[in-house]
Amino acid sequence: MNQATINTMETKANITSREMGQWLHTQYSLKPKRARFLPYGECGWVYLVEADTNYVLKLTQPGLCTGSGFKESIIKTHMALYYDYGIRQISEPPLRANSGQYINQLGEYEAILLPYIEGTPALEAGLTEQHQRKLGSLIATLHRCKLHEEEAPPAEVFSVQLARLLGDMLRHTATIDGHANDIQQHLIHVLRERYPQLKKMAAQFAALAQVLRQDTSLAENFVLCHSDPSSGNIIISPDDNVYLIDWDTPIMAPPERDLFHLRQWATAIESYKSVMGTTELDNRVLHYYQLEWDIQEIVDYGSRMLYFEQSDSQNEHDWSELQDHMRGIGLL
Repeated sequence: MNQATINTMETKANITSREMGQWLHTQYSLKPKRARFLPYGECGWVYLVEADTNYVLKLTQPGLCTGSGFKESIIKTHMALYYDYGIRQISEPPLRANSGQYINQLGEYEAILLPYIEGTPALEAGLTEQHQRKLGSLIATLHRCKLHEEEAPPAEVFSVQLARLLGDMLRHTATIDGHANDIQQHLIHVLRERYPQLKKMAAQFAALAQVLRQDTSLAENFVLCHSDPSSGNIIISPDDNVYLIDWDTPIMAPPERDLFHLRQWATAIESYKSVMGTTELDNRVLHYYQLEWDIQEIVDYGSRMLYFEQSDSQNEHDWSELQDHMRGIGLL
């Protein structure tokens, strides 16, 4: 299983500190001392806003990555988990701005503001046995939540959209030779060279998606999933607690949607099973989510480099990360 890459933004958003400060004052009545860019944003930009209390400002642009963009309905799910179910090992929900909205426009970006959780990402700190036990228990707690229909996030449909997006990107590489920069030329060369393997991967993904859609028993056991409890979305606090952040894409899905990520931590899986009872994982579903991850990384990084105007440093970062990912799954 390859999960080495984290799809992060390495360069700041196209907005000045003054504009950001004025916006924070207008929308949230804050007087920030400073806003420090954090290169942790997955398909977006993240700033630590230092004021009397610290906050996280998250920015995104629709279409930047697959499924990117904030949604009011998802914020309702987040609020239900935090306030109604009292689950405190997750980040607090976004704050309502003076506009009355949770999602607001900041220049060319959609923006939300959340209370900051002091700590270190597991991507940097790693997870001890104790951390893994807490994580497994937390995921089990989430999976046992029974949300009301109006609070529940969308349900898994085993979409083949990523296979189509990959196909579109591969076809697009045939049309931009004369207008490509150096990074794009490297990317185009690799995509063309690995076309047979990529086409086979997409076909396997689409075929497996069809099999899972036809298995009606899966939907009967859907649970609330975070969808990406990977090391970049886990915070270890100074008092050694584990917090799950980035509640942008929760989903009602098979438990394997989250357990796919937890497989790298044996103690977390054991802790999960001790809470839920013996749980047999469906290898078909795990394989689907592995293929989805593999393809999504290629589509997201590739699309950003091909379709978006980015700085040279961001393109270089994305190209380096994509190469690491493709090596990890045997494509380079």
